[in-house]
Amino acid sequence: MIDGCERIFGHFLFLTVDHRIEDCTVDGRMGIVRAPVKLRGTGSPIAEQAMTAVNALRQPFVFVWEKRSAAPWDWQLTRIEQPELQLQQPVLMAQ
Repeated sequence: MIDGCERIFGHFLFLTVDHRIEDCTVDGRMGIVRAPVKLRGTGSPIAEQAMTAVNALRQPFVFVWEKRSAAPWDWQLTRIEQPELQLQQPVLMAQ
């Protein structure tokens, strides 16, 4: 889903991502953050579709992070999960 998000974000001229962290857990080198997300912005019709779809979701997004080194800032987002959100290939490829 990370690649899909990057493609969708390219359709926005302006974008604000509102979120509220509901849960954050760290276990060894993995961190998991659960947060509902709402989008506000302007852009192409694909951006409008994305805002409508994301803002209608009831379950939070799950962001999975992996610690890459001993440096405290060296975390990489490795996966985004949202069981209600279905990304369609034709929508992602249209630009």
